[in-house]
Amino acid sequence: MNKFQILLCIYNYLDKHLDKTRGEKFLFYMRGLNPYLWGDGSTAEPEYFEDFMTIVNGYFSGNDCSVEDGYKYAAMYLHDYNKLEHEKFNSNIDEAEELFKDCTLDDWKRVYDKIPNSIKNPE
Repeated sequence: MNKFQILLCIYNYLDKHLDKTRGEKFLFYMRGLNPYLWGDGSTAEPEYFEDFMTIVNGYFSGNDCSVEDGYKYAAMYLHDYNKLEHEKFNSNIDEAEELFKDCTLDDWKRVYDKIPNSIKNPE
């Protein structure tokens, strides 16, 4: 699993739980995080991708990790990014972080298995 795939899995897991009951901050985060909008290997809002890479690069060097470690890094990223949102923007992604706490390793693996092979194994 590479770093971009971690981002895809985070987005896909949260998107699977997107409904009308979600708060505005959650919806704003999801719009900015969307990695499918442009198809350029980034996010709808480039700042989200830059912040994601800065944070995740602090967890491990290189680009690849196991799916199990990707799951752990995803939870760490959401926690650390939420802290950044609180400190830097006086905002939060509390709802996203809390929702991800319900994600089990099996859920994570199912989300990862649904990523197209062209993204998992770019030529």
